[in-house]
Amino acid sequence: TKMRTALLYITAGLGLLSGCDSTPSYVDANDVGAAFTIGRYATVCKGLEMEDAWTREFSAQKLVSVNEPIAAECLCEHAVDTATGAWDEAILKGISGSGRDDFASCFLPVFDNPNVENRDELVAGLIATSGPTVMGRFLSIMEDTSEPGPLRAKILATVPICENEESIERYSSMMQEDPAPEIRARLANDFVCSDTPAMLELLLSIADNDESSLVRSAALTTADRQNAKVAYDTVCDAMLNDESADVRKTAVELFRAPKKKGAKGKRELACLRKKAFKVEDNPEVREALLTSLQRSPRQDAADVLCDAIPFWVQNYVENTHPDRMTGTDIIGTQNNRDFQNTPRCLRQAYNKRSRYTCKGKQYVAAWAREVGLSVHVPKCDALQGF
Repeated sequence: TKMRTALLYITAGLGLLSGCDSTPSYVDANDVGAAFTIGRYATVCKGLEMEDAWTREFSAQKLVSVNEPIAAECLCEHAVDTATGAWDEAILKGISGSGRDDFASCFLPVFDNPNVENRDELVAGLIATSGPTVMGRFLSIMEDTSEPGPLRAKILATVPICENEESIERYSSMMQEDPAPEIRARLANDFVCSDTPAMLELLLSIADNDESSLVRSAALTTADRQNAKVAYDTVCDAMLNDESADVRKTAVELFRAPKKKGAKGKRELACLRKKAFKVEDNPEVREALLTSLQRSPRQDAADVLCDAIPFWVQNYVENTHPDRMTGTDIIGTQNNRDFQNTPRCLRQAYNKRSRYTCKGKQYVAAWAREVGLSVHVPKCDALQGF
């Protein structure tokens, strides 16, 4: 009967809670929670064997507060397979933030196994445990230049590089000499903690001279954060002349669309204006420039968009309509920013139409018609996207 079946379930549940029965062969998170409440840690440990990832993670979370030997013993048993190098992501996630050195150390043997998979993810998970032994081991990995740069940089991110003058000196040297660009870039990012004229000078030198665009971008960003006024010349030069599109884009974005009226912000706008009239082959850099100018509340920023329309149409509009191309639709940007002046800007651009491709002429004329000007819109054969 239904009542008899219900009684059987209740009896089984009471057996689990009373501690009289042996450890079950199957448990879920609810069973683990109930067993933990009454101190049946063998049942909690059983959760580490389950196929369900949440049950394993939850069981590991519960074991964090258990100081009896069974906790570390069963966690180590199920956390890794030292023969294959396999490790359990759910169990590692469960001990995140625990500070349990004995738990975190369960995962260390797989570092010596050449077959270990997802080593970077394992490092990130173990860093999150804050186990002292693990962190000591990781520092030795970080200092080993034969280890992958991204892995070493992930560890470096946990190191207090500005703890004292000795550490500042040590990591300043590493920022200049380490062979891994990821390490140099990580330090260039993190040295915002050392706001001194000497550090600023070093960062500006690195922004000018490091062979890696990743490092130059990082150094440029930190130098600008430390002292935008002193960093201005380096940022502007990078915007106009750096060989890397990533660095040029970083420089454009650092000026963040000058927000101030009057003299403050005028230098930044002057450099953005120069950039607007210098051919830029990378569409992402051009898009960043359009975005910066559009976001600025300054009227002279809007004027740059207006004045640059003929230059952009001449240099960037070929066979595809600009609003379907990244970093090309300057008229749409200008109109969004300063629509009151769009007719004047388009009249000015239309008068220079002899310089444009057919698609460029079509682009300007179609916009001019849109804002009420009486102009001819040419037809362009065998062209895309209009």
